[in-house]
Amino acid sequence: MMTRIATFAAITGTIFACPVLAQTSDEGLVLGGGIRVAPEYEGSASDKASAIPFLAYSHGRYAVSPDRLSVSILRGNGHNLSFAVGYGGGRDADDLPANGFEDIDNAVFLGARYDVVRTQYHVAIKADHYLGESKGTTLTLEGGPHAKVSDRLTVSATAGVTFSDTSYMDTYFGVTGGEAMRSGLASYSVGSGPRRADVALSAIYTVTDDWFVRGEVGFGKLLGDAADSPLVEDDTPVTTMFLVGYRF
Repeated sequence: MMTRIATFAAITGTIFACPVLAQTSDEGLVLGGGIRVAPEYEGSASDKASAIPFLAYSHGRYAVSPDRLSVSILRGNGHNLSFAVGYGGGRDADDLPANGFEDIDNAVFLGARYDVVRTQYHVAIKADHYLGESKGTTLTLEGGPHAKVSDRLTVSATAGVTFSDTSYMDTYFGVTGGEAMRSGLASYSVGSGPRRADVALSAIYTVTDDWFVRGEVGFGKLLGDAADSPLVEDDTPVTTMFLVGYRF
């Protein structure tokens, strides 16, 4: 269930959270299906393919997807400031490379995002603060060029870096003394700092006024203490995604 929610978030979030895609989505309901191939958890050497339906709805200042509800507070002239409340962040202990760990349950999170979209580029700063068991805060800075190649095809490239606080890093990359005894891994404490850098290339093609297809490939690199964690088997994650959707 936790993996399913995370995949839902990754798929639907790209449609309305991305300012470039939002320009092509307009308002309304989007339904469809997608396939996403990504590491089982952040740092896993094993990939998992997920095929699930998705839905999202946007109207005026409000946008709803399976993992969050967001509200735009300030927008205009290519600027958008939004706040969100959502649910996610879980991790299945069975996916980890050693026994002795417990699941991280999904939890409520609060988010904020500021976007600037211009004719040829986009930049954004976004932050999420997780409550409960999957506690901690993340901050991402990202941006890149985009181009409308034709009336139907839009392509974009995005590069970004994500920072996380000590609570988040310890939750997902740390190994406590008890976990070390049960798993056989070395105990590991993680500090705050840069967690990962990412580059993504994406394209969306409008087949008709209602149907569209979208593909994306993303390359990541875990950084600093996160990359050195005993839980990390591969610090260069690759994610691919293909979606087919219908706008109502």
